[in-house]
Amino acid sequence: MYLLGISAFLDDPAAALLCDGDIIAIGEEERFIRVKHGVDCLKDKIVTTNETRSNIENVEIRHFPIESIDFCLKKAGIKLGELDFICVGFDLETILKDPANYNSRFNVPRRYANRRIAAFSGYMSYLNKLAKRARAKLVFVRHHIAHTFGTLFGSDFRKSVILTMDGMGELESTLLSCFNGDRLEMISNVELPHSIGRVYSSLTDHLGFRANYDEEKVMAMAGYGCDSYRKALKRLVKLAKLEYRIKPEYFWHKELGMGFANESLLSTVFGPKRDESIDPLEGPYKDIAKSLQEMLFEVSNQLVNAGFQLTGYQNLCLSGGVALNCENNGRLFVENEWLKDIYVQPQANDAGVALGAAYYVYFQATGRRGESQRHVYYGPSFSNEEIKSMLDRFRLKYHSVGDVCGEVSEKLSRGMVVGWFQGASEVGPRALGNRSLLASPLVKDVHKRISAEIKNRELWRPYAVTILDEARREYLDVDVYTPFMALSLPLNKLGRDKFTVAKHVNNTTRPQTLKRNINLLFYDLIKEFERDCGIPALLNTSFNVRNEPIINTPKQAVIDFITTGMDALVLGDHVLEK
Repeated sequence: MYLLGISAFLDDPAAALLCDGDIIAIGEEERFIRVKHGVDCLKDKIVTTNETRSNIENVEIRHFPIESIDFCLKKAGIKLGELDFICVGFDLETILKDPANYNSRFNVPRRYANRRIAAFSGYMSYLNKLAKRARAKLVFVRHHIAHTFGTLFGSDFRKSVILTMDGMGELESTLLSCFNGDRLEMISNVELPHSIGRVYSSLTDHLGFRANYDEEKVMAMAGYGCDSYRKALKRLVKLAKLEYRIKPEYFWHKELGMGFANESLLSTVFGPKRDESIDPLEGPYKDIAKSLQEMLFEVSNQLVNAGFQLTGYQNLCLSGGVALNCENNGRLFVENEWLKDIYVQPQANDAGVALGAAYYVYFQATGRRGESQRHVYYGPSFSNEEIKSMLDRFRLKYHSVGDVCGEVSEKLSRGMVVGWFQGASEVGPRALGNRSLLASPLVKDVHKRISAEIKNRELWRPYAVTILDEARREYLDVDVYTPFMALSLPLNKLGRDKFTVAKHVNNTTRPQTLKRNINLLFYDLIKEFERDCGIPALLNTSFNVRNEPIINTPKQAVIDFITTGMDALVLGDHVLEK
């Protein structure tokens, strides 16, 4: 049985393929088309349609995961017509059956609401045609259910509390549930327009960043701020035991989806919107970020504790875009002693509903769970012969080595920054050892050099480390296996001393703890570095430059190597140096 899961018409379009419950491949469209999040934001441009020639300003173009689907089918060695199910992680049928119910949640003029419903009808038509071509059954899965099953079955927990939070699904923004080993049970949900994800995105926009794009910058800013806007936020976000309510007029633009806030109202609470020319760490902006981060923790922590009190389950699964907030995830684990274990879906963003929708449909069809997501290496891979052919075609100077770990460790120990391209690419927004930029955590200010000469990103944003899992207790103040860099955790004294280049201002880091059976080559490289330098860890950040998705091919790796301050590039067994 082949099940193709799709995330489409949202941010982060993606595809995932299951065969009898086993994960065959996962593709993320941004990697193939080189557009971050798969959304082109055509700000200050005007598009005209052939039918009306009417002007459409500030257009967002959302890419369908065509390349991702093609990749999944090719990896499985099948054609479109061999699929049994196409599973979509957004339930268009629910909205189109009762559009008035959907529109009533937003105080927008009818013409804008009708445009959204017309768009949904177009999406439905497109998917019906795809399913007809495939001769497959088309199944729509509620968005938050797809998120929930993505993290639940990605984990191997038999019983768990699950919290899914994002900006918006069909009719809700937050779902708290539990799995008792046999079935999912709903505990509570928060319906639109109430959405803590929308609050975070709106204030991301107010702080001068791009909403649904730069929330990680706000998270990083919060570490520098003081919680001086909490009272102001509490007037806009009200908590109850199993839910919360927001004042939607502050956070929803009158043209639904075209803008992220009512700036005239937000400015009365938080002051004027930050101009991009102003340093975000100056003035009140970092304090707004801090209070926003504290509000997010208060909301999510209350829901998580309510789930525990009702069920007694001591495992927690997180998903939805809010679960990319690793500072919040880490605090949930650290500050709740009842928690035994935590799993955050590595594709917690909307890309993850592709796998989640396929998991859900497989479970409904068979009563069985799909294969858990123990690792993330489901993307494209390239053989040494393919890499060599590309290097020779472009007449690039390189040499091939037998002991790649020994040579790279030696370069890292000399303070070099190395691009590392191996095996199948990771899925999700974190580099986890196959498409990574690596450096020694012992080299003073190497993080500043990576920010200035390679990544072109803000110097105040922190980096992460990969630590061999058996050594995690030596450096972390909390003992937890965290394979996907999904938790920011406090460092102990040794960790603070050793990881100065991968430590945030609040003495946390966002570690990947690596087991040998998950990524043998990357493990062996760090083990070799430990023999050379005495520390079983490397600074590890994603192999990309600013506003670019993580690289997908050897050619893209070479371009970034040539055009940045990287010292060396390792593609399989082939090494390039400046």
